[in-house]
Amino acid sequence: MRIPRLLKLLVALGGLPVAAQPVEVSPVRETQAVNGVSGGSPEGALWRDGTFPDRSLFITADPTLGVVTYQLDGGEREVINSSGVAYAVDVIDGFPLAGGTTPLIVVANGTSRSLTAYVVDPTQLVLRPVDASALRLPNFDPRTVNLYRSSASGKVYAFTANPGGTLQQLELTPYEDGGIGGESVRSFEVGGSISGVVVDAEQRALYVSVPDTGIWRFPAEPTDTSPGTIAVGVGGTNPPAGLGLYTVNAQDGYLLATSGGSDEIAVYDRQPPYSQVGSFTVSETNTTDRVDRPLYVEVSSLPLGNSFPQGFVAVHDAINSPSQNYKFVSWADVSKAFSPPLRVRGAPENPDGGSPDGGDGGSPDGSTGVGPGGGGRPVDDGCGCSSASMPGMALLALVGLAWGGRRRRPGH
Repeated sequence: MRIPRLLKLLVALGGLPVAAQPVEVSPVRETQAVNGVSGGSPEGALWRDGTFPDRSLFITADPTLGVVTYQLDGGEREVINSSGVAYAVDVIDGFPLAGGTTPLIVVANGTSRSLTAYVVDPTQLVLRPVDASALRLPNFDPRTVNLYRSSASGKVYAFTANPGGTLQQLELTPYEDGGIGGESVRSFEVGGSISGVVVDAEQRALYVSVPDTGIWRFPAEPTDTSPGTIAVGVGGTNPPAGLGLYTVNAQDGYLLATSGGSDEIAVYDRQPPYSQVGSFTVSETNTTDRVDRPLYVEVSSLPLGNSFPQGFVAVHDAINSPSQNYKFVSWADVSKAFSPPLRVRGAPENPDGGSPDGGDGGSPDGSTGVGPGGGGRPVDDGCGCSSASMPGMALLALVGLAWGGRRRRPGH
């Protein structure tokens, strides 16, 4: 047996991570340039119209243009450039305001060094400003924003980070006059600059991308003082950047991450040990170019009309003419590009609807082996790649055969 062939066998069977080539998916739509103006690096968020999903809006916080909304066909809907430099945006449904509930949009504003807020007018599909003057944080420059509703208390929180890597958690409070206030309930350091954040509300977890160390998991509940843990360590030369989450059910799903300097979007299992399922790139079509150097990814597992029946993925394209934009991808296309296909929300893992071990797929209350808000296990090798193992005795036997064969060859 030749030594190289044996080493390949050992890699395949011995638990060493094997890098797989990314699969390719094609975009369905792309966002159009705003009046031909070259924008900055926009972070995006999705507002889903629960009654008419085709009328949903994709919202970007563009440092050059301000807040821009797009229809799902990629066409520009509205530009709000009077609110200053917009660094980040997020959306949450059902916020109590003015005697009812409404979708709430919060923006990290670099000009006022505060959080600004809007509500969606679902009839006109425009954003209406909300008095959020009480959302200023003294001596704090917000660059990210992520909204979280606690399943334990029903309260709504905003996570926001500054360039130095300090995260603040604010409890958002509606005022009788229609304004919004916020009180800081927690502040903590993540050990470096932050390039991406995503909230897993069902698991009460906050994932934070730190280029120097990896993707961290922190508890999202303000009363949970458990320390953060590494979910995915830094592997290779490309640090993690923007994050997204696709939820299959209350426990299962996928964590998506862009990588600085790479065209790939990595896909990890939502549960510890956060094994890497694979990665994908967004290819060119007859009408759109390929995605290059994406910084952000926005994901929804809910259906958005005929074009996105099993979910929606918006991938930032940093090298696009005349300006950076987003490519809209159907999760159905992402799923079927993998072998076996990635799971989709609401579909059973096996044809019989059961879990792989024959169980019921989870407890009735949606609990898992990970306690709410608790940290996941660190990845030992910093790779997160899926791998298979064979018994140690068999490995030793193969190594022994190789060594013995090499010693018996003439001239050695």
